[in-house]
Amino acid sequence: LNEFQWRIPSIWCEINDYAKEFLDHPYKNVRESIASILSISISFDITLFNGKSTRHPNTSQFIDTIFNISDEAVGIDLEARKALNFIEAGKSIII
Repeated sequence: LNEFQWRIPSIWCEINDYAKEFLDHPYKNVRESIASILSISISFDITLFNGKSTRHPNTSQFIDTIFNISDEAVGIDLEARKALNFIEAGKSIII
């Protein structure tokens, strides 16, 4: 992809969307490859002199997506922590 990146600007958005689904893959090698693909896909986020963006994924939108994903992960962890605290509180009452 890196060698032909200038030839396929019309599909970088599709590649970006598809690759984002694998950011939480259990294997580190897959996550690193996905990170490489995502970095290539947003490396050509250029705004032209007329203010229009090219057909590549927008870096700002990508960063917002990553923040949303991390917020969801933190939210899940907080909910799990609350559930564990509830279980521990119930356990201490019973004992």
